[in-house]
Amino acid sequence: MSNIRNIFITAANWTDQSEIATARLGTRFGRMDLSSQLALLAVEPLAEHFKSLPADRVALVINTRTGSLSTDVAYWAGHDLAGGLSPTLFIYTLPSSTIGELAIRHKITGPSLCQVGEGRDLIGAGADLLQADEADAVICVDVEVVSAALTALIKLPEAATARALLLQGNGPGEREWNQNDRDINQVFATLREQNLKK
Repeated sequence: MSNIRNIFITAANWTDQSEIATARLGTRFGRMDLSSQLALLAVEPLAEHFKSLPADRVALVINTRTGSLSTDVAYWAGHDLAGGLSPTLFIYTLPSSTIGELAIRHKITGPSLCQVGEGRDLIGAGADLLQADEADAVICVDVEVVSAALTALIKLPEAATARALLLQGNGPGEREWNQNDRDINQVFATLREQNLKK
């Protein structure tokens, strides 16, 4: 049983596609799919809060509403091109590839979880890892990418955003987490009100 008494939201950040053009996150960044790029940009400001922790005690919990469908559609569109299907895009045709990119960038070796859907329990899943003593910090990332090509197929509006927050047990923290804070949409609405963007 964990000795976690309280869980805190230590840091939070959100980003959108407009920040990609000016991002300077190494040579790999330009080759990544949009979901991975957005997740890295959202997590980058949080790194100062977890980089001193043991790599195997930092967990990643990712949620993506549409999985890798935007990348899948772009990949499949290549079958009619002269060069054929893109091996560069192929590695991003799994929703969990974003976890791999975050783990590589920050040398994280702790537990990871990838969810596909609305993400209403993303933060709760992260809190569960802390309470089970599987991690000392959990990076929770919600990524939504709906490309124009995907919009034509599934009738969702275009989107390219990512939100990330860091959970830690027993503080210190900016805001104490409670069991009602399981929906990332509600949590970020509150964080915006409190001007917690880092």
